Amino acid sequence: MSLIYLFLNVLILIIDNSFSLYPNEQLLTGKIISSDISYSSILNVFDNDTQTSFSSFYTKCWIGLDLLSEFYITKIGWAQNIKDKSNYILGIFEGANNDNFNDALPLYMIKEEHKINEMNYVDIFTTKPFRYVRYVGPPSKNCIISEIEIYGYNNKTEIFDFRKREESFYFQPTNLPLLVMHSDNPFEYYDTKYEMDCYIYIINNNKIEAEGKANRKFRGNGSSYYPKLSYKVKFSEKKIFLNFSSESKKWNLISNYLDKTLIRNLLSLEISRLFEMKYTVNCKPIDVICNGEYLGNFIICEQIEVKKDKINITKMNDTCIKSPEINGGYLLEIDSYSFKENSKICSFKYNFITIKYPKEKNILPEQHLYLENKFNEMERKLFKGDLSLIDIDSFAKYFLIEELTGNSDAYWCIKMYKDRNDERFYFGPVWDFDLAFDNDKLIVPTNSKKEFIFAYGHFTGNTAKFIEKILIDENVIKNIKYLWKNIYENKLKDDCLFKQIDELIKYINDSQRLNFIRWDILDKVVGNGNPIIKYTFENEINFLKEFLKNRTDWMNKYINSDELFDKYKSNDGKIIIIRYSIIVILLIIIF
Repeated sequence: MSLIYLFLNVLILIIDNSFSLYPNEQLLTGKIISSDISYSSILNVFDNDTQTSFSSFYTKCWIGLDLLSEFYITKIGWAQNIKDKSNYILGIFEGANNDNFNDALPLYMIKEEHKINEMNYVDIFTTKPFRYVRYVGPPSKNCIISEIEIYGYNNKTEIFDFRKREESFYFQPTNLPLLVMHSDNPFEYYDTKYEMDCYIYIINNNKIEAEGKANRKFRGNGSSYYPKLSYKVKFSEKKIFLNFSSESKKWNLISNYLDKTLIRNLLSLEISRLFEMKYTVNCKPIDVICNGEYLGNFIICEQIEVKKDKINITKMNDTCIKSPEINGGYLLEIDSYSFKENSKICSFKYNFITIKYPKEKNILPEQHLYLENKFNEMERKLFKGDLSLIDIDSFAKYFLIEELTGNSDAYWCIKMYKDRNDERFYFGPVWDFDLAFDNDKLIVPTNSKKEFIFAYGHFTGNTAKFIEKILIDENVIKNIKYLWKNIYENKLKDDCLFKQIDELIKYINDSQRLNFIRWDILDKVVGNGNPIIKYTFENEINFLKEFLKNRTDWMNKYINSDELFDKYKSNDGKIIIIRYSIIVILLIIIF
């Protein structure tokens, strides 16, 4: 039996070395195409001379072939005669069947340093035939390439194929899922209100899990000033993919540009689950390619919305104008950027609120007035020491999650909701942790502070006083103490968060390497984040772990102390936030 097995293996080796897997494979020819066709050197890419090159005049350029009919692509060869690897690493080969490449799929991405002045070859396994094939130069670089060779066979040819092309297979640059989006107009409009039509593929486990027409626009406020931008994506039809719990049209792509660990949001949402918040946003890490350009590592997230498996409150319609129907549900946000919105409220105590649901186009004047009056009623009671209109349990969870993560943005934007047949306002879900875990130069080092991060973080309007009035209530103190003890003893004591960090890092490791080739910032200060330069991704993760250990120890000691919150009571709830007092004074001087 063993001799037969040996004979078969030898036979396979002989066959593999004697014949191509594709007997009809050929070097393909066609019409040269390029985004820079006015430049004469396009001929250099197909002249069999590695010493000549195509070099575009502009960035975001490409060059390739119109094969004149559809072919299965089996192999690609390329050559470079320049030693600067930054001019080809992250370069992408794409195949398409529309001449504007708005349906393009990646065939291969150059991820490593390769041979210079000679051909490099890679097998292609994508199971879709293409008429157009192009090479897109690396991001922010002119497209430079010496030679391109494209091999394949006509899709009408009947051949024996070891790769079983009836089983679909598509390229992913790493083990992470891949989102590919293309638009008819590849030029970006850096405006969060501008929507651009596009076509999107979601590829996971080398299969297309979802695809379709969509539009995209930039998202974010402070984050919109950084070069790696976040996106809102809206499909024309509802989609479900990557094992998310429900289908939706709307999704968010978060860039995490300020977070050099790339996992602060993911880890914080795991902490939210540990605290059993009623709803925690579902997010997954993903690679993104846009118009042939690798954009890096992102997280793709559900849209925060009123839905049975998300924020499960009663839905409103245009008949909900009298009690009890008008009483809910509502989704709102105490929001530092509410001035940009149309559906908003300025409360009795000068908290600025954006109404997220009912949506701006649907909310009725009666509903708007009801919510405004109800929030003001809650505030008036709160400032008189009555918390009957606030859900203490959701507040305690929200507060401890933000404190454990050291999130200085915790009270910059606060999401809240109210349901029908329930007078209380609830806190949550938690969101936005880019500056958490000692990543804000305005408050670092967090664990050296004598009070909670609440006393030092960012605020909008009168949220500092608002939160402070909740904290001085005895029942809130008891709830926070009890909740922390329960979570610490049953969930945090066994280092479960460290295990979660290790699993996340193992999962995104290939992607993070490419991300920091694309965004070379590990040795740079970026915005308000990165107060301490740590130079390597590994150092960033170690710093995160060290912070979390020290933060857990600090909170365990502080929350269990007898004097917790005594200062709030003795000072009649007056917290001195020095840094923000200075900011207010400066604003008065300026304006």
